[in-house]
Amino acid sequence: MSDAAGVFALITPWNGPFMFSTWKMAPCLAYGNSAVHKPSELSPLSMAVVCEIYAEAGMPTEVSNMVLGYGAEAGAPLVEH
Repeated sequence: MSDAAGVFALITPWNGPFMFSTWKMAPCLAYGNSAVHKPSELSPLSMAVVCEIYAEAGMPTEVSNMVLGYGAEAGAPLVEH
């Protein structure tokens, strides 16, 4: 297994928010990386449920974070950094 690469910015669309979130999060976390996830502003509750599941499972809060907002204000800084 390779070393972790760092923190990943994950942005998911509104059409399949839970499915796309898990598809992006699973490999990211499996390889020891952290994630900052920005769900669609049209479907943020799906990712809120995923965050609750992570907390109940005992995942440290630094491993997975969520940013809410519109693409231009919240998503653009994630992909530019």
